Amino acid sequence: MANELRDEQVINVIQHVEVELAASRRENRIISRQDLTDYAATRMGLQAKQVAYVVDHYCETNAPGIPGFLNRQVESPVLKVAALINLTLGVIGCIVGLVLANKGMLSWPGFAVGGVFLLFGVVAYVKSLGQ
Repeated sequence: MANELRDEQVINVIQHVEVELAASRRENRIISRQDLTDYAATRMGLQAKQVAYVVDHYCETNAPGIPGFLNRQVESPVLKVAALINLTLGVIGCIVGLVLANKGMLSWPGFAVGGVFLLFGVVAYVKSLGQ
């Protein structure tokens, strides 16, 4: 199968994982299984899904304290989704304000709600870029 690794590749993956774990401990740096998978896959020129099983098995056996993901690896996509939702609600609020203004009705609530959601969307997007 194309997704299976040969024995020498498995040994090389384990060596790369051990080197990176040792470096992270020396530097007092937090690391995750995803980081180890990406590191080994990049170093060996393999796909991450080919390396992930070996890294998971190694961590379960030799380093059970290593988490699968870190907050920084999950928060950024969540913040981007929150930004998109808030920006969409902000645009909808502004459109409602425009429709109400065209009908001669009280329009500032639509613009106020739209502005608040736009502001939240921009803040969430900027925070997602910083991670």
